[in-house]
Amino acid sequence: MKGRLLLDIEDMLATDLGRPKRAPDPVRKEEPPKKYSVAQIRNKHLKAYEKWTKDADERLRKQYLAGKSINALAEIFQRKPGAIRSRLHKLELSR
Repeated sequence: MKGRLLLDIEDMLATDLGRPKRAPDPVRKEEPPKKYSVAQIRNKHLKAYEKWTKDADERLRKQYLAGKSINALAEIFQRKPGAIRSRLHKLELSR
């Protein structure tokens, strides 16, 4: 209620000053259901969506610098290849 009152006052002030009123907030549409679930992804990638540890970051860094491929690292760390690429980018190691 308080937020709507402030919006009404701002709209009145804008009209009094000759400015156009703000457009109303768009109605939020319901998001479509996801086509996947974490549980389904974890059937193949057991560590998917888990938080990275400092130890895992260090092991990833060493193995990547040793020349392991993204797909090999994905298998080793039980994560999706995209997760490996994202983490390498965060660690400023992406090629």
